[in-house]
Amino acid sequence: MKRIALFLALSAVYGVSYANGGIENVQGLASITYSGHRINSQEKQQAFLNAEKNAIVRYYAKEGDSSTANFSSVEQSVMNNISNYILGASVISQVDHKSLHMYQISLQVQLNSSLLDNAIKSASSAGKTPGYQKAKIGFFFVARRVESARDYEVRNYQRTEDSYHQNLAGGKTNEGNETQNLNGGSIGVGSNDLRTEKFSDRTSDTQQSGGSHLRQATKYRYQLLTSQNLSTEFEGDFSQAGFTGIPAAFIAPKSNGLLNIEEIKTEYKTGRNIKPNTLANIANAMQLVQIPYFAIGSLNVGLPITDPNTGLKEVTVSVDATIYNVESQFPSVISAVGPEQFSGLGPTQQVALTNAIKNAANKTALDLVSRLNEQSVN
Repeated sequence: MKRIALFLALSAVYGVSYANGGIENVQGLASITYSGHRINSQEKQQAFLNAEKNAIVRYYAKEGDSSTANFSSVEQSVMNNISNYILGASVISQVDHKSLHMYQISLQVQLNSSLLDNAIKSASSAGKTPGYQKAKIGFFFVARRVESARDYEVRNYQRTEDSYHQNLAGGKTNEGNETQNLNGGSIGVGSNDLRTEKFSDRTSDTQQSGGSHLRQATKYRYQLLTSQNLSTEFEGDFSQAGFTGIPAAFIAPKSNGLLNIEEIKTEYKTGRNIKPNTLANIANAMQLVQIPYFAIGSLNVGLPITDPNTGLKEVTVSVDATIYNVESQFPSVISAVGPEQFSGLGPTQQVALTNAIKNAANKTALDLVSRLNEQSVN
């Protein structure tokens, strides 16, 4: 009950931005068997605690395979200090199967997701590495939203083929004879002419038609959003996970023009991803400054809506992100995220947008470094 009261108090003091940015509602389930005729209060308390632990396990499972794989390294510590990670819990249902001596309980648990995420990052294999040995990650992320969309009508192409055939057949026969009689000084001339003509005409007309349809994808143009929190959030998350995060803006001046910030921005304004040639230049730039990894991606901001439950503004952000290993001649993808969606609430559109971007950046960085940890990168 104390944790429920604490949750309500914090919600009132910090408002929606706190609740939205650091709380995750997860269901927890537990069942225990008891030996007596009825369950006692101590056994009920144990079932309640087990359900809270189950909610934490479910939270990491929901975050994805990489978080689940890394959870084992912090599980004991988190479970031993579970009160630090749970802000409140309420009973959804409880059933006592007396004939089976089994008690089941279902809870709605409010988890402090920020602390749970930090627990994973702090336990990172990279986080245990001395500072001078920590791997460097260069990164560039943009937040953007659709500025315009151009649709193309379907184009129809018709094709017609005509063919004409004519067969002609004919014949002509002339037969004749001519006689001359001399009789009494008279001359008689007679002729017999037989003519035969045959002719036939056959024509045919064949027409074939067909066509094709051309469809073109909608072309989008994006507006890049200025967010001071974006670079800071990624840099802080990488650092907390034990990596040295270096913004692309700090790398560009030392890259001999290979890493061109404005060129990358221009490409993100007109397409979903940057061009292969630009990626190749980035890889060369990283090799020049001896940074082995580079993370890049976009946070695509959707249109604001009104949340039907709270009446507050809600903004959704879809994330695509990739980390490349650029140490060798041919860069390779070692971790990719997305597209994944994250949302933020707030009394105004701007507050909701800030919360959504912060939440998306934090979760994306966590997922990226978790997958790096799976490969023992440090």
